[in-house]
Amino acid sequence: MPLRFEPGWVAYDPVRDVLSFRAQDGDKAVPCAVTREVLLQLNRWPSATTRQLKTLFRHHDVMIQKLASAKYAAGEVEPAGYVLVNSTAFDQPPRTSNLL
Repeated sequence: MPLRFEPGWVAYDPVRDVLSFRAQDGDKAVPCAVTREVLLQLNRWPSATTRQLKTLFRHHDVMIQKLASAKYAAGEVEPAGYVLVNSTAFDQPPRTSNLL
């Protein structure tokens, strides 16, 4: 089942320096995050405020959510239990689980 994302919900996490967003896999909550680095690289910006990061996320949310879904489907979940979209998501094609 593909992840369903909560529209419009995004929050800055200063401890991890990421934007967090929410997804669901059926009844299971799947926390997700995207790094500041990814948002800046996508927009070719050297830096951004928290407010600007949220705007940048909204401009690229569909692509970021697809990357998060692919990582989740491949079982790529951080030890803390969240899906992290970081720069390595762009270094290689997303892996999918082998269901055969």
